[in-house]
Amino acid sequence: MRAALIAGRRSLPARAVRELSARIADGLRALDAYRCAGRVMCYAAVRGEVGTEEIIRECMARGARVAMPRCDRSTGRVEARWIRDPDADLRPGLFGIPEPRPWACAEAPPGEIELFIVPGVGFDVWGARLGWGRGLYDEFLAGAPPSSTKVGLAYEMQVAPRVPVRPGDVPVDAVVTEERAIDCRRIRDLLDRVKRTPPRQCAGGRRYHEP
Repeated sequence: MRAALIAGRRSLPARAVRELSARIADGLRALDAYRCAGRVMCYAAVRGEVGTEEIIRECMARGARVAMPRCDRSTGRVEARWIRDPDADLRPGLFGIPEPRPWACAEAPPGEIELFIVPGVGFDVWGARLGWGRGLYDEFLAGAPPSSTKVGLAYEMQVAPRVPVRPGDVPVDAVVTEERAIDCRRIRDLLDRVKRTPPRQCAGGRRYHEP
């Protein structure tokens, strides 16, 4: 699944990436979690991922603090750092992804972040996220406060019927594509409610779950 989704994303021409990313950004702007967030973490897009440069600059222009992820080579873990200027504060890091310079950018603990905008190879409507298989983002997102919101940005082609879940995986609360905004948290809550509701007997002896 991972290889097929990556190949599909990389097959998009640059113009399509720009156009679809603009539509996805519009969908993100419609979310209250985005409009109200004062402390945002956002990724730097590479290799055909949904573009985020406009989103980062827009957040900073409206006065929000913006953090970006960095992989600490000494620990192999993802951390976040506050940036002031994307042009001056970022440099190529591990895997060639632009990262904040650690000596110039203060650490941003996950507990201080209100909105996490995260990439992914694939997602499903329950919020399961398929990454590169290293679990680095999940370990960091595990420290997110319960009041925060985690949003995945993806092309519609990256939304799969079901994404495999491993222990330690952290789901997102919403997925925004060029076609829709999926409220994954609500879908999970509805599913949990159905599971908790005892089945009732109806005419003919059949049993059903009451929503």
